Amino acid sequence: PSRAQLWKIPTTGTAEKIAGVSDSAEGIGGGVVYNEFFHTNIDSFSEQVLFNAYLSGPGVESGLNERGIWLKDGINTNLIVRGADPAPGTNGVGYFRVFYAPMFGFGNNAPELILPVRVGSLPGGQPAISSSLGTWKYTDGVLERISWTYTLPPGIPDTFFNSLYHYSSSAGNSMIWGQLSGSGITTVVVNGVSIITNQVGFFIEGDTN
Repeated sequence: PSRAQLWKIPTTGTAEKIAGVSDSAEGIGGGVVYNEFFHTNIDSFSEQVLFNAYLSGPGVESGLNERGIWLKDGINTNLIVRGADPAPGTNGVGYFRVFYAPMFGFGNNAPELILPVRVGSLPGGQPAISSSLGTWKYTDGVLERISWTYTLPPGIPDTFFNSLYHYSSSAGNSMIWGQLSGSGITTVVVNGVSIITNQVGFFIEGDTN
C-alpha cells in the first residue's frame, strides 16, 4: 500500500487498484473522498482486502468521523464502519472513534472481520465516557462486541480490563489477552520473585463469547 494509492499486486497476473486518494469513498457519498490509507490486510484465500482510510470532504470532522474501514470483495467495496458510528454492545454510550489494523478471522459459520478499535462518547455526549479499547467482529453484515475495557472479565471478581491486546482466530476459536486493574489484583511470590497477577488470557471456543 501507499498513502496515495492502494493496489493489490499478485505474484502472477495483473495488478488491481483497490482505491486512491480523491476517489469517492464508497458507502458515504456527498463528495466525501479518501484522503490517506493505512492499516491494510489481505486474506490469502479469498483475496479480499481490508483497508483503513482517512476521509476528507463535506461533513468530515477531524477526530470524529474522519476514519473508516472498508472491505474490497471482488468487484465491490463496502464500508464496514466509520468513526462516530454507535458501537454495538455498549448500552448506547459508546461510539467508534479510532480504528487500528483490521484482521481476517474465521468463525464457525462464516468469515469474520476482526476490528480492534478505540471507543468513546461523542463530543458533548452524555454520559461521557473516556476513550477505551475494544475488539468487535463483523460477520454477515453484523457488528458484534467481543471485548471492551469497560466490561468485567469473567470469573475474576473485583477487577476490570484496562487494556486489551490482539485477538486471533482459527477454526472458530479465539484468544484475548488483557491487562487488569482493580482491588482483586494480588501479588504472588514464585521462587523469590514477586509477580503481579494483572495479566490474563481468555480462550473463546466457537461462537461463544
